[in-house]
Amino acid sequence: MQCSMFWVRAYYYLTTQQIRLDMKDIDQELLKRLFRYEDGQLIRKCRVANQTKGSVIGYKLNTGYVMASVNKKLYVLHRLVFLYHHGYVPKYIDHINGNRSDNRIENLRECTRGQNIMNSKLHKNNKSGVKGVHWSKKYKKWVARVNVDKRPINVGYFNSLEDAEKAVNKAREKFHGDFCRHK
Repeated sequence: MQCSMFWVRAYYYLTTQQIRLDMKDIDQELLKRLFRYEDGQLIRKCRVANQTKGSVIGYKLNTGYVMASVNKKLYVLHRLVFLYHHGYVPKYIDHINGNRSDNRIENLRECTRGQNIMNSKLHKNNKSGVKGVHWSKKYKKWVARVNVDKRPINVGYFNSLEDAEKAVNKAREKFHGDFCRHK
């Protein structure tokens, strides 16, 4: 048991260390020389090792992100696609539709960490089924909250879940703007 745990930790360490987020070793010119872009995918222009010309690069992780290897280094594919089109890589890139494997350039936009969080989906452990709404045992009402600049804004207390949902959606549209996601 101890031995297998060692290998799990070693594998995790190696995979996290191999993933490149800094993008210092790669530029737009290299990407355009090696690949062509087609509908959210990068396709090889030439044969490399066991990868044939015309093959799509990358593989999907269980997190939903697509990883790709360029010059024996791993990168998250949406960062490569952004670099391919814009010539630079911002610190944060948002998938507009929330689908982590949809790397079409029209689905990617530069953002801040806060904006990326605003566009996140409903968490798995949400019990109300509505983003930003929870039940208060103390007040026996639905509480609606929206986070703005790392601070929770209390929208109000409501007798019905539907009223809380309407209020939190309106507040989210007001504060989150283009990065608003209700579900």
